[in-house]
Amino acid sequence: MITKEKMERKICSERVTPRLFSNRLLEKCSRTHPATPLILYLPAVIYWLFRSFRTLPFVQIIIFLIAGILSWTLLEYLLH
Repeated sequence: MITKEKMERKICSERVTPRLFSNRLLEKCSRTHPATPLILYLPAVIYWLFRSFRTLPFVQIIIFLIAGILSWTLLEYLLH
């Protein structure tokens, strides 16, 4: 059994981030590995880039890529 003192020590250690939720399921779902977004989104990005090279000029692809990165960054900033 984990005592309150052990839990506080664990939370205060440098390697562990503080708890966000008291519910264990929510807490477990809030933690992701840094590679997870790459594993989820990289295949789709590669697929759509290859498809776009068949139909769009290179300059337009670069413009869309930059616009997508900027709009995603702005959206992340506004949501946080």
